[in-house]
Amino acid sequence: MDLIPADIEYRGNRIVWDAQQLPGTPFWTGRAAIVLPPDAIGIKRIHRISASDRFASEQDVRAHLIGAAKDWINNQLNADNSR
Repeated sequence: MDLIPADIEYRGNRIVWDAQQLPGTPFWTGRAAIVLPPDAIGIKRIHRISASDRFASEQDVRAHLIGAAKDWINNQLNADNSR
């Protein structure tokens, strides 16, 4: 078990992920969720990301999920800034 946390903060959002090895295979898959800050009335929104591909290692799936989550956050912030 490594000591890498299962969540990080990125640009005011929390990214939480879970990676698991597919039973009976050397491959890994996973999922992530982006927890956005509460809105004006205190409700948090969650955006889910899943890894449909198979990866060679836990680190590979983690890097994919975090990268996809960061891309989604950046796209949302860019869309908000262009309005």
